[in-house]
Order: sequence, then structure tokens, then C-alpha cells
Amino acid sequence: MFNKFKGMVNPSKFKPLIKEILERYKNRSIDFEDARDEIHLLGPVATSDVLLMAESGRYEYGLDVLAMVLADYDYPAISFFLKCLENDDVEGVALPAAFYFDKLYNKKFKVDDILNHARGLSGMASAFKEIKEYCIKNMPKTISVNEWLTIKMKEFNLKHEAHIPEQPLNSYDENESIYDLEVELAQKLSKLSFDDHVKFDIECSKRITHLCLQDKEYKDIPYKALETAESIINTEKHHEDIDKLREKIKESLNEANNRAKWNNIKNGYENPKAYSAVCAAQTILYAISDSKNRGAAAQGFARDSIEYAGLGFTSVKEELTWQLSFLNTLL
Repeated sequence: MFNKFKGMVNPSKFKPLIKEILERYKNRSIDFEDARDEIHLLGPVATSDVLLMAESGRYEYGLDVLAMVLADYDYPAISFFLKCLENDDVEGVALPAAFYFDKLYNKKFKVDDILNHARGLSGMASAFKEIKEYCIKNMPKTISVNEWLTIKMKEFNLKHEAHIPEQPLNSYDENESIYDLEVELAQKLSKLSFDDHVKFDIECSKRITHLCLQDKEYKDIPYKALETAESIINTEKHHEDIDKLREKIKESLNEANNRAKWNNIKNGYENPKAYSAVCAAQTILYAISDSKNRGAAAQGFARDSIEYAGLGFTSVKEELTWQLSFLNTLL
């Protein structure tokens, strides 16, 4: 290949590797998370090729993965992410861009809240359009690619050197053995009224709040939050303290998440018990949320909290069995 303006152009050594990963993703040999992790393993130096491939239009089948990787890395590609915000794939492509700008503007857009309160994909798309309009009018300042690469390579090397303890996770066979129970739970949850769903989420939270308190940052906030949420259900009146409690839990959760330190190079947490506390706090956040889009998130995070606390698969299965049993009393 020859470019008359720049001289000889060397073929990228990363593009064939990324293409091969995306092909396996397209053929469903690997899932989204595996494809994302494999591209991360190539390191920050591969992101320029990730961007070129994402912008080429030839890899639409993997654009969600490419967009997420670039967002994960906070890659300075404003124009690309602005285009992504109005992509038809709202959850796969537009959502990573929304998270990218939310981080860039110091959580100004509260994308987590948009996810909880938006009315379906159309509601999310409308919110993301507003984010785009704001960003165009208030264009953020970003560092150069070279500055960004220097920072990210330091982080990348530190992750390579970090010690990752053995992760206290269920085996593949263990997860497969409870899959049908998880499906049953999700199907039955869809039949609950909003109030009963909130009650169920609160009961699930109570059972793992002690795991949240593994992290001293939370203090007694989770208990106050659950008491206030129950009061709202019983009195059917909004309690002004609930909003403040949500914010306090979010702040503590973010701090605990930083201490947990997810290492996407070695595919594990440097502090699994800190992540157990994060999952417990997430359960509580879902319980005290006023979102109508509840699903089985609280129940899933409750089981994750038990798993990362190292309590073993038997405890995880017992929790799922209890969840189903309690749920049946509400139907």
C-alpha cells in the first residue's frame, strides 16, 4: 500500500485480530462480553484501529462491541460518539456513547436514571438526542490522542502487574444447573404489581444488607434507605429523604467500586469482597428506586453479592430458592 501524501503505509497488526474477534461474535461463537474482553486484551494501542473499523461502515454487526470498547477506554473521539448517540441500535451503540458523554461531563446527564425512567427504547433515544444537542452547543475539551495513549498505557501496564486473587465464582456447570430457576423467576416477576415488586425487592435487600456493610463507607445508610422505602409503600406518600439516601448510596457505591478495581486484562476484581458490597448496594438501589422498569435486577445483584462474598454456590442456590418461594406468596 502506498499513500502519495504520507509515503508507505504499514498494514495494521491489530485490524486482522479485531476482525477475527468480531467474526466469532457475529457467528455467536462468543458473546458480547467475551468479544469486548478480547479486544481489551490487545491494549490501548489497538484503539485507533478499533475507531477506524467502527467508522468504516463495514462492521455494523460488531459496532456495539467497538463502541463499547472505545467508551470503556474514554477514547477522545467526540465526533464518532456524537454520531453514535442517534444510532438505531439504542442499547448497543447509542447507550455506550451516552455513558461516554456522561463521564466526560461529570455525570451531568445521569444516564443511569435515564435507563431506569425512560419509557422504552423511544424514551431513551429521545433523551440521547437531547444529550447530543447539548454537547454540540457546549463542545467539551479533550486531550490529544498521544496524551491519552500515554495515560492509558501506564494504566494498562499497572493492570498487567497487579495481583488478582482467585475469584470466588460459580462454575459453568453450577450456573447451568440453576438457569431454569432464573428463567422461572423472571417470568413470574412480570406478573407482579408495581407495589408488590417493590416489596419483593426490599425483602431481597434486607437479606444481604450485612454484605453491603462489609464496606465501612455505607455505615447505616442502607438500613435507613430501606426503612424509608417501606414507609413510602405503606403511606403512599413520597418521602423527601429517599432522594438524598439514593445519592448517598450511589456515592458510596462508586467509592467501593473503585476499591474493588475490576481488571479487564486479568478478568477479575483485585478486591472481590469490595465488589460483593457493591452488588449489595446495587440491590438496595433497585429496591428504593421509583422506576417502573424493574425486572429481576435486584434479585440478580443479591445473588452476585453472595457469590463474590465467597459464601459458595450452595448459598447462592439457597437464595434463589428463597426468592422463588417468597415470590410465590405474592402471586
